[in-house]
Amino acid sequence: DRRNAAAAGATRWHHFECFPRMKGAKWMAANLPPDPSTLGGFSELKKADQKKVTQLWKAMLGQPSAKSKSSKASAAAAAAAAA
Repeated sequence: DRRNAAAAGATRWHHFECFPRMKGAKWMAANLPPDPSTLGGFSELKKADQKKVTQLWKAMLGQPSAKSKSSKASAAAAAAAAA
């Protein structure tokens, strides 16, 4: 029945890095708070784990991470130097 299907869906798990592809940035932006620090228990995570969750959150919302920005800047600088 419908309730069992919903319960089965609630117990699904995903690889950490697969979350951004799970529903898409548009769905994530409409259904997630803009900042993961507002989630219960976030402050209890280790700082390194908070950083990972924050980076994942940005990816789920379709926001570029600092890592991808620096990679693009490095690639642009390398291309300019080669020209």
